Amino acid sequence: MLAGGYKSVLEARTREEFRQEVVRFTQSLGFETFSAMTVIDRGIGDSEFITVDNTPMNFADALNDPIFARRDPVMQHCRVQSVPIVWDQRTYVGQGAAELWEQQASFGYVTGIAMA
Repeated sequence: MLAGGYKSVLEARTREEFRQEVVRFTQSLGFETFSAMTVIDRGIGDSEFITVDNTPMNFADALNDPIFARRDPVMQHCRVQSVPIVWDQRTYVGQGAAELWEQQASFGYVTGIAMA
């Protein structure tokens, strides 16, 4: 147990415990929303996405859309880099994906930290 009675994310035994710990951690950093995703590539065009998040319901379909993920510069960074990325509107505009940032910004995703 960590100070304040919190468990660490690594101590979570269920998906819901994991989600609760990530919510706590996310909020301690000053963020309201998060998405933790595991991608299992099984071959060309055959990937499985497993997510734990607190994404607003209206944005969940876009977040889980493989076409969105293929164009998302943050997702692509995480596919090939092991270093974290701090992202904002400039990240998307610089990669020609301003409309993706606009779409997610309307749900509160305007800046963040991502890592693989």
